[in-house]
Amino acid sequence: MSASNPATDEDVSAKTPKASQINRYQRVLHEFMESNLSRAFPLNYRFTEEELSTVTPESIMKWMNKKICGDENTDMLHGDIPTPVRCSHH
Repeated sequence: MSASNPATDEDVSAKTPKASQINRYQRVLHEFMESNLSRAFPLNYRFTEEELSTVTPESIMKWMNKKICGDENTDMLHGDIPTPVRCSHH
């Protein structure tokens, strides 16, 4: 019979995402995928591998540019200055 190792148990629980973190992740993924696929989905929708395979670094960058700068074509790496937009963070 093996004894429980408290340090290891704590390490595992510290690395396990909490329900609130998972819910936040799901909301962000849902919002991104609606933008990426240009259509609405129910909140409890489970995306298929085919739908998820449409995600590219470029699609993520465009979505983040739109969220942060208000324009998906903003290119701060090449001198574009973002237009101030209202932050949507909670």
